[in-house]
Amino acid sequence: FGAFHGVVAHSFGAAAAIFGASEGLEVGRLALHAPVASIRRYIDEYSAAFQFSQPQRSRFVESCESWLHRPFSDFEPVAAAASVKRPAVVFHSEDDPEVALEDVRGLTAALGGELRVLRGMGHRKSLRDERCVAESVEF
Repeated sequence: FGAFHGVVAHSFGAAAAIFGASEGLEVGRLALHAPVASIRRYIDEYSAAFQFSQPQRSRFVESCESWLHRPFSDFEPVAAAASVKRPAVVFHSEDDPEVALEDVRGLTAALGGELRVLRGMGHRKSLRDERCVAESVEF
């Protein structure tokens, strides 16, 4: 495909976009909606939600790391963000039940990006909000 003018991504897709940009994906800018800021935190939360035992959680992580040929720590968005030298705008609702605003503040700072705090959008509504979509495209 060559270089991309920009990427608009949501949640784990935003984490993947950050990782890709840190690994050399040619993208001019990032517009991120409700980005996951910690892979480890969400593995822990999902493991608890599905009542994985510690050995099950460990086997899941080991299986993924084996398949990916890399440790999960390589995919941590905040760590990867430090090497992403591109303009970034982050949209995040203060009432998002899945991704903590405090985590997103840290991620946005690591990216050197601009955080646009939203209200009443939860985890997904910014993707359908005309203003947020327009701002993502204009960015």
